[in-house]
Amino acid sequence: MGFVRSSVSVAAATMMGAGLLVAAAPAQAANYPPTKPVRCGARIDGNSITVKIRPLKNKGYTFLIQKRNGKSNWKVVRKGKTKASDGLRTVRDLKKGRYRVICVGGPDRLNGQTSSGRVR
Repeated sequence: MGFVRSSVSVAAATMMGAGLLVAAAPAQAANYPPTKPVRCGARIDGNSITVKIRPLKNKGYTFLIQKRNGKSNWKVVRKGKTKASDGLRTVRDLKKGRYRVICVGGPDRLNGQTSSGRVR
């Protein structure tokens, strides 16, 4: 006979009393997309930046250090990974300029970003 398209919408079917079966989502899908960002901090001391990311993670977090090249134009100059034991990493020998740190959260956390600071 073939396929026959129904002219009754979901709203109309609900008004008529027809119930809809909705399958429950698995428990692990309830947290996706993640809602909490990582806590990302950076301290500038001379020509080095110390990055601190929390909460601690078994493999550490990836971070990007960006340097400002003009108004609202940022370029990645260094990449790194924090230690799993304390969540810290120090990046040394940076040239003068304005820097910020982007902390990559991963599948269970959103990315974090620090405010910009000046290396002198």
